[in-house]
Amino acid sequence: MPSHEDDTPAWMTCVDILNKAKVELITEAMDTLNNEISEKRIEVNGSLITLPERPNDADRDMFIITRMLEEAPQIKERYGSFIQTNLESKDANVVMQVERGKKFLMALEQIELLINYSTYIDEWMQDASVLANIKDPSEIMARTIAHQKAREEILVFMLESKTFVKEEIFTDEERRILSKALKS
Repeated sequence: MPSHEDDTPAWMTCVDILNKAKVELITEAMDTLNNEISEKRIEVNGSLITLPERPNDADRDMFIITRMLEEAPQIKERYGSFIQTNLESKDANVVMQVERGKKFLMALEQIELLINYSTYIDEWMQDASVLANIKDPSEIMARTIAHQKAREEILVFMLESKTFVKEEIFTDEERRILSKALKS
């Protein structure tokens, strides 16, 4: 029997946990983007006429992230080529640009991972919501990750992420549900 104190259906508990995770993943992606902007590895120039008038920061960040992810293969090719070509350079400016390029590519890969994880969660929430007859949220989570390598990977990430722990994204009970599901 579930040990959650209220009468919330187990599937709702699961959807709530997954929604919290999705919000945190997107927030982490935006934080990574903003760090890259503050470190001046990304510049945002010009006016973006496709954005609504006076967008809030989250809308702007998601617009930029979406554009970056659309162009990720070309960005990786350009930066990767530059880095490979200049790995042996002795010029201090070029070495600094190579290091900045490496850091930017790592940030791009991190953003890509976080956004991909958040996208997978949508279908996962849908799958959890149809298991209304199951009373134990950890059983729902276990069933919805069964034979889904990406979901298992996301679950491990959610449990091991220092940011998730530091920000206390999940309650102790929610962490217990996730841990139990992973062990099932």
